[in-house]
Amino acid sequence: MKRNYRGRLARALARARIVAALERSLESDIASWLARVGNAAAAAAKEGHAAQAEKIPHQMQGRLLRTFKARLKAIATTIVKHEFYGPDLGKSASELESKGWLEDFLAAALDWIDDYAAMRVFQIADTTREQIRTVIHEAVEQPIPPKETAAKIVERTGGDIGKARAIRIARTETHGASERATFEMMRKQNLPYDKEWVAVEDARTRLAHRLADGQTVATNEPFIVGGEAMMFCGDPSASPRNLVNCRCVTIYIPRIPK
Repeated sequence: MKRNYRGRLARALARARIVAALERSLESDIASWLARVGNAAAAAAKEGHAAQAEKIPHQMQGRLLRTFKARLKAIATTIVKHEFYGPDLGKSASELESKGWLEDFLAAALDWIDDYAAMRVFQIADTTREQIRTVIHEAVEQPIPPKETAAKIVERTGGDIGKARAIRIARTETHGASERATFEMMRKQNLPYDKEWVAVEDARTRLAHRLADGQTVATNEPFIVGGEAMMFCGDPSASPRNLVNCRCVTIYIPRIPK
């Protein structure tokens, strides 16, 4: 067993618990935005303005983008500080902070967020637009009156469907932001670390992630998970089958000279 393995795993799991609290805030933000968009689109559809109803998600995406960026930055900042003041740096953390290391780590951990958040919020708005468009097309084909169309828009974008979608998005994004922040911090150190994929051992864990459990590579090398290269658990470059609702964690282990 590699040095301090249990301690590192415990800290990675503590990281996951920290993220869970931040996840609930993002979930609430997304659910609230979906409800607002659905209500606005329903009001437009009820008045017979179908084309306007379809445009509303993108017209309102700025509101979600602001809170999305803020939440991801809060996650990254919290995680970097959690790792920085952990046992690896110990008493030297204050000295390293005075030399600007913490500032450098935070810069590396936050650098990717603006562009990534803009891309993800656009995708969320686009999916919401397609949900609204589908309801409107169904209403034309059946046909159904505007009042019923409006009710269906609210049902598809909000309510239990919207809440489930908000939970899924928030869980995936907070997990990915936490893992990426840690990865960027470790990469910035440029020290000889290995990283290990650690899966949750229960029936909910997908087969590809159970098979990846224990896979160990150098920090700058990718894991191969279900045939996909992933730099860390929750790496957004992977397909949804490796991302959605993932609970795996990456632990970083100093390489022991042979």
